[in-house]
Amino acid sequence: METYERFTHEGVELLRVRISFPHIENVDAIQAFWTQMADAAYAFCHDRLFAHAIDCYEHDPDPKKRLHFAPFRYRLWGEIRYRSDTLLSVRLEASLSRDGAGQEKRYACDAQNFSLPDGCLLSPRDALSLYLGEPVSKKRCKHVKSLLLTERVAYAKHGDTWQIFCEKEQ
Repeated sequence: METYERFTHEGVELLRVRISFPHIENVDAIQAFWTQMADAAYAFCHDRLFAHAIDCYEHDPDPKKRLHFAPFRYRLWGEIRYRSDTLLSVRLEASLSRDGAGQEKRYACDAQNFSLPDGCLLSPRDALSLYLGEPVSKKRCKHVKSLLLTERVAYAKHGDTWQIFCEKEQ
């Protein structure tokens, strides 16, 4: 599923929005969940971020702003990092920036893990148990808020960084 839209005001592009999630065949629960996320992100862009962009444009004192107003860019996307018969791990990223305006880029990265084929969202502990094929203690995952799985390595998020949490034996 992908949405791409440019928002203009008085003929000037003020905002670009791209929202993209992978399509998962025969798992309606995941598709419905991502559709809700995409709808909420789009509503935020349409209702709040575009209004902010209009305000920035209208208060820009540059008389030539129509020619070189730097548009805002919002992007939300998901990428499959691991998939097995019982588990799906997806890296989610969101960014907000403003081209050429010297604005700091805002960026966030997280992960979601789902059981397959039912599409239930999993806790890091439950995802790790499925990933490793064995029960995992509550103590082991006590401080893990987000877990990203790949073919050989599980990464845990600590603050804004990902660190190796464990390796999967082959």
